[in-house]
Amino acid sequence: MRSAREFGGRKLKDRVSDLLGKGQFKEARRLVQDELDLGDSIPKRRQIDLLNSLITIELRAKRPVAVLEALSQRRALGYRNWQERLDEGLSAAAIFARFGKLFEARAELTKVLRDKNCLRWDSLLRALELYVEMDVACREEMETILTEASDVAIHKNGIPVASDQTNRTVEEKIKSVSATYRAASKGYEALLLRAFDPANLTSREALLKDIREYISSEKVAFFVGLGQELSEKLTSSRVSKSL
Repeated sequence: MRSAREFGGRKLKDRVSDLLGKGQFKEARRLVQDELDLGDSIPKRRQIDLLNSLITIELRAKRPVAVLEALSQRRALGYRNWQERLDEGLSAAAIFARFGKLFEARAELTKVLRDKNCLRWDSLLRALELYVEMDVACREEMETILTEASDVAIHKNGIPVASDQTNRTVEEKIKSVSATYRAASKGYEALLLRAFDPANLTSREALLKDIREYISSEKVAFFVGLGQELSEKLTSSRVSKSL
């Protein structure tokens, strides 16, 4: 088989396209990889053309790991101008999206759209369209993750959930139970500081009374348990001192 060195830029793309059309992925890959293996002995521009061809080959061959490896090598070679950099970012995002790497695709597009040059870029609309598509997909995936994780956190900490929260979004539910948790934590921390602050003049009996009231009124099971442990430690300490 002929080497890629025998083909110029346009001819190389045509030859690769011809091989891909015949499903000859292995042959197309070898055509490009043989020259790439020469490393820095070939001009950077030629390396870029070869890697772009290799990315196309691996995409058609449906080899995601090989695609991402070739993409990484291509990006390491840098860009001649901002248009090329943004085009490459959009291309990378499309590749990530194709292989289901939604968050990576959105991250690429975020970087592209935050570039001040994107406002004069010909592919701005396509980047915006793909960003919206990826953002929606990411939020849908996170909805499931957040729902499952929040249910675990609620059960683990014994946080009560009001019946009217069933119709709330997962974001509203997390904010609500987090507020409940922080309030319980604040109440327990206040008792803890009183218990171990040498300057605290509150009598041990009064402190134990306040702890018992906290335990009876608190709804978050995690802090109820901590309150009970604190009460037992103080009671045990009082008994040992009396002996």
